[in-house]
Amino acid sequence: KHDRTIMLPLSNHQRKISTLVSPLNQGVLKNSALSASSASLSAYGEGRRQVLTTIMMEGMRSNNIIARGAAPVAQRAIQAMAYKKAQLMMNEGAAVKIANQSETEMDIGTNISNDSPVSKSNISTLESMETSSGFDTSEVILMAPPSEEDECMESLRLLLIQHRVAQGNLSPEKAALVLAPQSTGIEPKEMNGDKSKSQQHADAYDEPVDAGEMDPRLAGCGPVSFAVLSSLRLWRQGIVSNHELLELVQKDIQYTRIALPGAENEHKLIEDSVFWGRFAFGERWAEKKARIQASSQHGSQPGWDLVGVIVKSNDDLRQEAFIMQLIELCQEAFEISDLELWVQPYTILATGRTTGIIEMVRNSMSFDSLKKRPGYNSGRLLGHLKRMAEVAADPEEALLNTQKNFVRSLAAYSLMSYLFLFKDRHNGNLLLSTAGHVIHIDFGFVFGSAPGGSFSLEQSAPFKITEEMLEVMGGLGSPLFTEFVTLFCCGLLALQAHTETFCTLVEITSDGSTFNCFDGKDPNEIVSKLRNRLCPQLDEESTIAYAMDLINQATTSYGTKQYDYFQYLSNGIAT
Repeated sequence: KHDRTIMLPLSNHQRKISTLVSPLNQGVLKNSALSASSASLSAYGEGRRQVLTTIMMEGMRSNNIIARGAAPVAQRAIQAMAYKKAQLMMNEGAAVKIANQSETEMDIGTNISNDSPVSKSNISTLESMETSSGFDTSEVILMAPPSEEDECMESLRLLLIQHRVAQGNLSPEKAALVLAPQSTGIEPKEMNGDKSKSQQHADAYDEPVDAGEMDPRLAGCGPVSFAVLSSLRLWRQGIVSNHELLELVQKDIQYTRIALPGAENEHKLIEDSVFWGRFAFGERWAEKKARIQASSQHGSQPGWDLVGVIVKSNDDLRQEAFIMQLIELCQEAFEISDLELWVQPYTILATGRTTGIIEMVRNSMSFDSLKKRPGYNSGRLLGHLKRMAEVAADPEEALLNTQKNFVRSLAAYSLMSYLFLFKDRHNGNLLLSTAGHVIHIDFGFVFGSAPGGSFSLEQSAPFKITEEMLEVMGGLGSPLFTEFVTLFCCGLLALQAHTETFCTLVEITSDGSTFNCFDGKDPNEIVSKLRNRLCPQLDEESTIAYAMDLINQATTSYGTKQYDYFQYLSNGIAT
């Protein structure tokens, strides 16, 4: 049982630090002065409103270019929060009135009409307020990690899209147009009569049915064959599993390729459509898992699972495991404060002083690999994200969601890069997920250690943010960049409230440690510098002003671009 004995112990080794930091989970904060602010930093919390107000006031009275650019958007956000609060209050008031009327009218045997004049006036008033503000007051929903079923549907969606592109015999330059939802390539035939499309398709096998009708997550994939349609029906009925569904669809696609005219050119067509149809990420995890499970002699056994790992030698992974604990601790602090900041912890298992196993991050690739793909330079990072969203049912909404994922993850990792001094941040150590999240890996240089020592080009930048990243957010002063600024400030306040917890963990670990980042250094100095970076002595207004100064330093740093160029010259890593 080779494929189980290696994978399962790793998945069972998920190291939880909740027991180590129980005061954090129990809300026993060392910095009581900031605990109230940290607890109300949610999207419509009072703490978030205070942060936005401080950003707006700072922009009006200071010369900080970050604050001045974010001030107008922050003002509109404050107005939107006020409208949202009014909406909640009015809805609650209307609900109480309707409930009282219901009790009264039930006593006399009457019913209340759904067309309540009170509720109508409330709705119309709020609609006019939202329209005049021009700001999106929709609820902020924290997206849960995609389920195995969602990953299966995403893999299936990309398989079908790639097959459509290959069938069209298109060049890479024209592939993006074909991937647009309105360009289905094959139009469904008219179906007359009173029968549903599904029932008519059972009567006429050659009648194509759009994949989006079987599952909304497949919208934009166009018509599918009867074999694919039957497989989807069996999957919905629970007769076939996720990996069996992907296997059936892949076999149908292979059969179609052989039967198509000019099948000898199919390999070239697939090569042309790989970048566009699979968005440069190659085989998705659900697809790979289904393929390996189908070929494994133990794939049908209950509990079978697959985890991608990197086995490393001549490398001490204990330092990386400690940094991952700090990242998980930050994640808990963000969750306690109801912040939308996003991080991706992954398992690091040190099996010895020089060996270990690292869990691979699924459905992602490094910025270095992405930048070396054909077609990337036409549009750069923003263009890549747009191509990813072109096949969605609503491309504009999909792109906006991807940009929000980018902002929320970039803000979280930027903040942690500043606090724990993540260095060696070249494009080979930054990942981009299929959902648009930025993920940092490889924490060999932290807490003051850096390539080049005191002469490191990265020392001048508190964290890495490039022109392409700013372009994705719409530039300085845009709503998305203002969201980045706001989340960065809120995140610093949230972590600042747990200063003693972070300092205690670092102090205990650094004392007598042989980690490269601590070896030969004074633990008191390391802890003192970490405490200074958290700024517990500053009040909320001063902390926010300091955070915006950090962002200004990062956006204007000369060393970030120079370090990328140095890595390109020395190691061939894309800039």
